[in-house]
Amino acid sequence: MKTTYEMMKDLEDAIRADERAKLRGELYDAWNDHGKPLVESIPQTGFHGEPLAPVGPVPVAKPVPRIQRCHLRLVKELQRGFQAVPTLAGNLGVKKQTIYSMLHTLKKNGYQVEVKTVSGTAARYRRIYRLARSA
Repeated sequence: MKTTYEMMKDLEDAIRADERAKLRGELYDAWNDHGKPLVESIPQTGFHGEPLAPVGPVPVAKPVPRIQRCHLRLVKELQRGFQAVPTLAGNLGVKKQTIYSMLHTLKKNGYQVEVKTVSGTAARYRRIYRLARSA
């Protein structure tokens, strides 16, 4: 007489053989249908039907950049009124690209930065920035 373990093992082997036969049939149909096997069209699932890998790209949340002391100095400069990026860079002693990066970080952290486009022949800079006045 068979033990419970042997009966369960026989049942599992029968189920797996049935699944393999079903998969071979799907692969054969896909091969004959399109001229080449379409293995990627058959969903990859675990024993209970759950997907083995997430479907599609997994979005990665980027952390919000932290505000540092230099950002607070920029906030004080922006509170004085509209200023161009080269002026801010000169006042803080950093490069213009650093100012643009710091402005981006401030916006990501919830600061309201107003941007004004200056036009005309006498305009020295195209865009000027300031911290938005609270309502």
